[in-house]
Amino acid sequence: VKLDGGAVLGVRTANLELRHGTECQRAAWKEHKSPASNSDDGEGGGGAGASGGGAACAKCGIRSVELKSCARCLQEAYCSKECQVAAWKEHKISCRGQEGQGQLLSLDAIRRRVADAAASGDWSEVLRWEGRLEELAAVGQDPETVAFVLQAFARAYNDTAKWDKAGLLWVRCAEVCGALKLFSIQVDILTNAGKCFVLGMDWKNAALWFENARDVSKEQGFVTRECELCSTLGGVFSNVGRHSEAVEQHRRAFRVAQSVGEDDASHDRASLERMALRFLVEVLCQRDGHLEEAEALVTRLRERGGNTADCQLWNHYLRGVVQMQRQNFQAAAEAFRAAVAVAEKHPAVLQDLNSAGALKSAKANLKNCDVGVGGAPPRSTIVRMVEKAWVSRDWAGVLRWESRLEDLLTLPEAEHPQLIESFAVANLNQGHFAKAASLFQRSVQILGKLERFTEQGAAMCRVGECFLRLNDAKGAETWYQKARKLGEKHGCYAVECSA
Repeated sequence: VKLDGGAVLGVRTANLELRHGTECQRAAWKEHKSPASNSDDGEGGGGAGASGGGAACAKCGIRSVELKSCARCLQEAYCSKECQVAAWKEHKISCRGQEGQGQLLSLDAIRRRVADAAASGDWSEVLRWEGRLEELAAVGQDPETVAFVLQAFARAYNDTAKWDKAGLLWVRCAEVCGALKLFSIQVDILTNAGKCFVLGMDWKNAALWFENARDVSKEQGFVTRECELCSTLGGVFSNVGRHSEAVEQHRRAFRVAQSVGEDDASHDRASLERMALRFLVEVLCQRDGHLEEAEALVTRLRERGGNTADCQLWNHYLRGVVQMQRQNFQAAAEAFRAAVAVAEKHPAVLQDLNSAGALKSAKANLKNCDVGVGGAPPRSTIVRMVEKAWVSRDWAGVLRWESRLEDLLTLPEAEHPQLIESFAVANLNQGHFAKAASLFQRSVQILGKLERFTEQGAAMCRVGECFLRLNDAKGAETWYQKARKLGEKHGCYAVECSA
């Protein structure tokens, strides 16, 4: 309809009623006012907005002032939900062709649709509006509404395994919650962001946002969350080979747990302390020179914990961890069996998730210890033996376990380069140059994936050295050129100079 001045007003004929003049409009208002307020909200194929009086139901043909229009396409109207559901099989074909009508909906209407879809877990419907996300979450909108929209789309990305997109939206949502001073929610959302980046194998961003969540928890006095996040950070650092930082984070978690007062009813100090102690002892046992500290911590827990069932479970479990790392498999197996027996006798202790986790680890370690008692030691023990032999330049001791290399490489990927290098260097020093070159090349590939470019360049130079020993000057030159270019590209000047 053209208005004065040339402007155009768009109307839907299904909802249009014409009156001759003001007097006629007022006279008709009593009947017309019921359907006068249209709603564009509802579920496609299931919800509807009010339609004009006198129109006929698209299913049964009854004329009524109470018709409701299809909320998705706004083109068909029905007298009842039953008629709309009955007509959906035929109507959905044409309704799908009206997706462009979504551009005509207001942002508030789209937000309501997103909210309904999120509440019902219909993530495909949420992502249907992905193209309008920036409008829905634009600067200047109500912050609480923006936070809700970002959270809905982040959950939808989680459900479809789009971890990087989900992580970035969780981060944006956390910023909004921080501005609203909703710090408890902010910590949970930052933790969700870290988890998404872990699932996407982006360890750098995972550590960054777990650290942010930990710092907010500390500032706001969320002791339990701070302790948990310190332990989580320790696990992330362990996965990327940053062992000293992992130990420090687990020590910090233990200190936070100990800072809780004995009479503080708002926090379960005993549970926090056991959780932090478990992870700390396990990470200490993985490194040389820390077993004594681990044993001292276990003794301390035993002295302070008393004779309760949960303390007995933890004492046996941690003692088994220490004994297994000392390669005393018989004593470790006995300790783990004692932990399992305590849990079977007192099943109530498993209500604590940390105790349940300790029991699960005890059962897994018990299988490894049984293998150790009967024959070859478990993989974690072999790794320690290889490391000790490598440090002492006992190349025969390293190569003793070469047949288990592929089995050892099923451990976390961050440990692969160190393992492969140990066997490669041993082969190089024993004169097995071709085998050493092959192992160094595998290390180059893995280090590249982990973006540890300095180590990758050093491994490339080692490959060149192996080819020189094989009198293959052309092959050596190729690998030295690769190392030089890598050093130049990533600023690894020592690698570039060496190559």
